[in-house]
Amino acid sequence: MADYGVVIGVSYPAGGPFTQLQGTKNDADAFFNWLQDAGGGDVPVANIEVVGLSPPRANTTKSDIENAFEDLVIRARRGDERQGRLFIYASGHGFSSGQFTFETGLVTSDCTDAHWRNVALSKYADFFVMSGMFDSVILLLDCCRGRTTTYPIAELAAGTLKGQTRAKPPAKVQGHACHWGVLAKEHKFGDEYRGYFSKALEEAFNHMPGDLNGNITPQRLNDFVAELIESWQDPARQVPVPVIEGTFGTPVVLGKARALPKQVTLEFAPRFIGQRATIQFDGQGLADEQFAIPATPVVVELKCGNYKVEVEGLGVSVSFMVPINQHIHVE
Repeated sequence: MADYGVVIGVSYPAGGPFTQLQGTKNDADAFFNWLQDAGGGDVPVANIEVVGLSPPRANTTKSDIENAFEDLVIRARRGDERQGRLFIYASGHGFSSGQFTFETGLVTSDCTDAHWRNVALSKYADFFVMSGMFDSVILLLDCCRGRTTTYPIAELAAGTLKGQTRAKPPAKVQGHACHWGVLAKEHKFGDEYRGYFSKALEEAFNHMPGDLNGNITPQRLNDFVAELIESWQDPARQVPVPVIEGTFGTPVVLGKARALPKQVTLEFAPRFIGQRATIQFDGQGLADEQFAIPATPVVVELKCGNYKVEVEGLGVSVSFMVPINQHIHVE
């Protein structure tokens, strides 16, 4: 069984009804890189439709996005052989209409005040679940879910579909950048703008530990992203809280856990210079790391997990978690 993906990063023209987003292409590019990586999502490049990054689908109009699904829709209607996972990812403007619904319209680049063009990616996900063509359908949307009653969410271009008879019903996982009625946000991380949700997903895919088999599962992803978003909160940012839901009881493997290390900076108060410090790897079965404390900050690379740095003989210690905490002050 083969895996498939549709990755979308919508760009908006100047002077249109929607503001120009600066991070959507960065978001889509990062997700595509993880998705096609054999050590990540492990989806063959030939099976991924990318919309908004490069030819032949560099544009992000309504028809461009709908065309990216065309081949899969035809195969689903035909009742083709069951496949593995289907990933649908998008970054852009979005909105919701009905109350407390997961139905979300992704605003396309050719949207105008006169023609509110959008694509209902949530309906596409439901279409493929109903078709039974895949073992699992994973929908990840980094877009707003603010409610509007003025404009409707588009009907599904693929039309309706009666469920296929399959030996095992497909699993569905859906992740949204924010709860219903809330606006998603982007932020400048280092030198580039990113959506908060997409950045949290990238951090999770790159650094979170896997399960006993080294895999990323929806529940572990949900827990990791929630904790990371919480660490980013402050009164100025007010980061939207994402929601990842689905059939968690059904085994779904999103990808392999890379578990890459993160750079962590340890900054010690001047009174500790010359003393010895120890980094304790809490519950990781690794030997403690010891060093003499210099006058400058200490930069170390640590994998995701719980740690404690202690100044020996003085009873001073600080516990921290990677990648939640990346700049540690020992006073």
